[in-house]
Formats: sequence, structure tokens, C-alpha cells
Amino acid sequence: MSLGRLGKLKFEVTTDRSGFHKRFKEYRDRIWMMPKAQALALLEDYMEQVYPLLPVIHGATTRGLITRFYDDISRGEEKLPHYIAALILTLSALSAYFWQPDVGFHSYFTSAEEASEASEFWRDWAFDILANATKETNAVAMESAQAWAVMTYMIHNVEGCSSRFRILHNRSLTAARELLFHLVDSPRSARNEDEVTRELKRRIWWYIAGTDWLLGFMGGPNEGTYSVQTRHMNVSYPRNINDNEMSSVDKFASTEPNKFTQLSCFIQRTRIAEIIREVLDASYPGGPDTDITDCDQVLALDELFEEGLANLPPYFQGQEPPQSNRFGPVELQRLVVQLGLLTRRARLHRPFLLLQQSHYTPSQQRSRAICLKTTRAVVSLGLDVIQLHPSSVDSTGSAPTTKTLSAHRLGLVINHLSTACTVLAIYASSTPRSPHHASPVNTTSDGQRRRSQGQVTGARTETDDAQSRAAVSELLAHAGRVLSDLGAGSPAAADLLRNLVTLLKRHHAKHQGGATVVGFRHRGGDGDDGGDGGASGDMSRNSHSVTPFNGSAIAGQQMHHQGQQQEQPQQQQQQQQQTHAAQQQQQQYIVHSAAQINTTLPPATMPLPNPTIPALPRPDAIPWQRPGPLIMDNSCSPFSLDGIWTDFVTGSTDDYNQLFADLDYYCGIA
Repeated sequence: MSLGRLGKLKFEVTTDRSGFHKRFKEYRDRIWMMPKAQALALLEDYMEQVYPLLPVIHGATTRGLITRFYDDISRGEEKLPHYIAALILTLSALSAYFWQPDVGFHSYFTSAEEASEASEFWRDWAFDILANATKETNAVAMESAQAWAVMTYMIHNVEGCSSRFRILHNRSLTAARELLFHLVDSPRSARNEDEVTRELKRRIWWYIAGTDWLLGFMGGPNEGTYSVQTRHMNVSYPRNINDNEMSSVDKFASTEPNKFTQLSCFIQRTRIAEIIREVLDASYPGGPDTDITDCDQVLALDELFEEGLANLPPYFQGQEPPQSNRFGPVELQRLVVQLGLLTRRARLHRPFLLLQQSHYTPSQQRSRAICLKTTRAVVSLGLDVIQLHPSSVDSTGSAPTTKTLSAHRLGLVINHLSTACTVLAIYASSTPRSPHHASPVNTTSDGQRRRSQGQVTGARTETDDAQSRAAVSELLAHAGRVLSDLGAGSPAAADLLRNLVTLLKRHHAKHQGGATVVGFRHRGGDGDDGGDGGASGDMSRNSHSVTPFNGSAIAGQQMHHQGQQQEQPQQQQQQQQQTHAAQQQQQQYIVHSAAQINTTLPPATMPLPNPTIPALPRPDAIPWQRPGPLIMDNSCSPFSLDGIWTDFVTGSTDDYNQLFADLDYYCGIA
């Protein structure tokens, strides 16, 4: 929708919910606002549900803005502040997105579908106001920066790490810099501002900065990079106080760091983001999108996560499941904080868990153990949340009373859970190499001793891995059943899970053409480049061969890196024979696995026959007015995820990195 010049834009109030479509199409020069009472009620919902995760407004100040805006409309004022309208619309859109039946401070919507429809219209109108304001005016107001931040947060929930989300994040960053939020506490900053305004600027800036750093550890185009430099800012940390204390607490008074307030979760998010920034700073120069393959360096960075977990406030510690099936604010925020820490800690160690070698050094074994333990903790925590989350109607026929975990917000849990399950599935489906497949070593006495030690270590590793793989397979089967039940009872969850199934199917089918080899894609410290798809011959400064993640014991002679060729003709002939046999075995295995996938997936999880939705396009390709969600109706077969993580097949390191990046795109996180 093109609104034209903002000076010609008119605002009117409507109570006709069914008239959104008609009014949206017929009038291109006006915005239809919800009634004043409804706007205030939606603000209260925001303060109750969203504020602890996104505290970028001040409740009392925003109520005053809403009241004055509607008073101006009732008086027939011609020129209204568009940035305030954009803020009202974004806050209302986000509250409507998280709306639940019979829960909240209002009963304006008759159904979740109606709330979702209103949320989309308000979001689109707010976006057009902000976009036109950027083009037509040079001034940036405090409220426009708040609206950009809320809009960014909402699109992150709706679409995940899409290109639109990244664009909105950059616009938020630009607006904040235009308003000098990055210099709030500089000696040259304006001193005539009240403390509420200064505190809000700190919160908005730290939200944007934290998002910028977290984006660098989430895959996609921003992988390994960030824009906000600490040496280019002078902003104190936000204070650990509640919203109603912002105007009354002395600015020089100290606050208790471990006191539970509305800002507790936000403060922990900032600390997690700072940990990620240090991880990004430790990446190889010139290779921001490559994994850190120095195991000692990874373990040193892991101490940051250990410290972060140990320093959590008491109310955020512990991974035991909640004792009640009604989540309160503390439980939800504990979930958000722990998932944020654990998933990123697991990702730091993920390359070593998925690494296939004849045997592992003690450092590699420790990294693998940390990743496996942390990933399983994410799965267990996510399953506990889903199993204790009330359905839309409980067994007594009454609607749930929880105000903290709506069905849409389950996207946060589903995303972290599906990513963790996929890591475990690749680990469980891979077969560790036997010691006799190890690369040749020296025949001296020292070499023979190292060979013997390697065989013992390799045998022990293979036994331990076999036991852990069995436990992981059982956990994955349980996760599939829990998610199947969730998809059958929640349309919103079914939408997310259907996207997940379609994505995993595509990555299964992608490698039916032949075998590929998995190893690190990195730039080693000696200057050699591991290549785009293969493994470095000097990986981790060891000569261990690397096998594919394909569920079969394929010999390491398939590697194409230079320097891996054998010197003796007899060894070359043996290598060719083993490679040919391994390729035949891989072809048979992949075809068999693909057949299993096609037969185990229910019709409800198959791609839609609608030609306008070819194969679940990436959100980057989805227009702003995108098609409706892929929600299954009652005519579909019972929802099932049985076998979706069984015999999971992937290809090179690039392939599984792309897979994990896609999970963020399709599932979305809060």
C-alpha cells in the first residue's frame, strides 16, 4: 500500500472489525485506528506480556501519548503526529499477535483468527507510516525509534531471521544513531533531558546493540559480523528497576542486581549478547563465516558461558521443569534466558560433536561432551515446556488462564527444540570410524606406540558413542511424539512444525545424487584454506581422516583435499577400490533413507499442491502481503512426526550450516 504524502494522510476511528478489508482497499489516504479504549487495553496487554522481553517504552508516558492522540482526533485536528500513530499501531499489532481467548485486559477480538488479521493490518499500516516518514521528513522522533524497535521484534517473531527482519534492524539502528542514543552518557550529551527519557534511550540502544551481536551467531548473511562497536558508544547499562520506578528512583541510587524486576530478563539478554560478541571477536581474520576449529580456543570461550550460567540470579537458575502447568512471569523469563544461553553454547561446540574421526584428543572429547549434554538439556527443557503448556481448551472445557506463553510464542521453543533435535539426529545417524581406518602413521617405535594408543582410544570412543547414540535416538523419538501431539492440538504450532518438516525433507532429498564428505570449512592458523566443501588436511593439526555424516562407515579416502593421495601405486589401487565400494554403499543407503522418508511422512506434511506456493519459499522471497499460513485443517490425516529424525542424512559442512540457518528462517524465534 502506498500512502502518498504524509501531509495528506487522515486518521479515523472505526469499531467495524469486519470492515478492515473493505476500508483498506477503498481508502488509500487514511488509516483506520482502533477505539481509544481498545488502544489503551492493548497497551496494558503489552505491559503484561511483552514488556519484560522488550522494555523500550514507559507505561505512563505512552498512556499519555495515546490519550492526547485520540483527543486530537476527536477535536478534528488536521495535522497529527504520524510517529505516535505508528507507535500505537505497532504496540497494538504485537499485543494482538500474542492475544489469547479470554486472557488479557480486553475482549475486543472474537477469535484468534480475527486478532491475527487485525495484527497484520496494523503492522502494515505502521510500516508504511514509518517508511514514508523516512522518505518525506528529515526529523526522527523518539517515538519513531521505539516503533522501529517494536516492529523489528514483531517481524522476528513472525518470520524469524528473514531479510525483512535484518532490514528493519538496520533501520532501527539508523534511527537510534540519528537520535544520538549511542552517546546518551557522553559528557557532551544533552543534560536537559529527564531521567525517564535517558533510561529509555539506554534500553533501546542496548536492545539494538544486543540484537546486532546476536545476529552474528545465527547464520545467514550476518554470520560472524556485527555493526555496533563498543568503542563507538558511550551508554551505561540499563538499571534493574520496574517501569513504575523509572520516574521516582534517584538516578544516582544503586540498584540490586539480583532483584527480580520487569527488566531482569532484558539484562540477562544483554549479557548473553556480550558473550556472543566476544565469540565473534575470536573468529579467524578474514573468515567470519567459518567455525572456530581450535579446540583449546573453543574451550576457553566456553568459560564465558560457564560464567554466565553460574552468575544467573537465583530465580533464573536450575533446569528443573516447572511444577505447575500455568507459567508465571518468572518461569517464562527463566525459559528465555536458559534457552538463549544453552543453544548458543551448544552451537559453539557443535563442529566437534558432528566431527567424524578415528579418535579424538582429550580436548575434542570434552567439547563433544559439552555439546551433547547442552543440546540434550535444550531438548529436555523444550519438551517440559510443551508438555506443561495448556492447550487452547483444557479437559474441563474452560479456557486457560495463563498470560505468559501464547501459542504463537511457542515458536521460540519449537525453533530451539527443532535445531537441537536436528543436531542430535545428525550425531545419532552417523557411524564412528573404526581405528583400523585411521590414516597411516610413522612405523618407528614412537609411531607404533601412538598407533596403539589411537586404536584403544578409538575403540573406547566408538563404544561410548554407540551408547550415547542409543539414548539420543530414544530422546528424539519422544520429541517426535510430543511435537506430533502439539501439532494436532494447536494450529499455530502445526504451521511451524509443517514448515520444519518441509525443510527437513528438502535437506534429506538434496543429497540423493551422491555421497559428500563432511569436515571443517575453515582457514587454519598456518594459512591453508580448508576449501568450501571438503575438510582440511591439517585439521586441528592432526592427520585423522574424516568420514561423511551418512550413517555408514565410508573410508576417509573419499576426501578431495590436495595432499591426501597415497604415494605408493598399490595403496592408490586399494584406495580406488574402497572408494568405488563406498560410493555404491552410499547410493544404496541414501535411496533407502529417502524411500523411508517418503513413506513415513503423513499426507499432512507433504508440500501443498497449490502452484502458487511451490516449495515453501524462503521468507526473503515472500512479499509483505504474503500468503496465509500453511495450517492443516481437519480433513488432513493425523499430524505425525514419527521418523522425521530417523537415519538423518546430510552432506558437507556447508550443507548442515545452511540447514541450521534455514531453521532460524522457517521456525522463527522470540
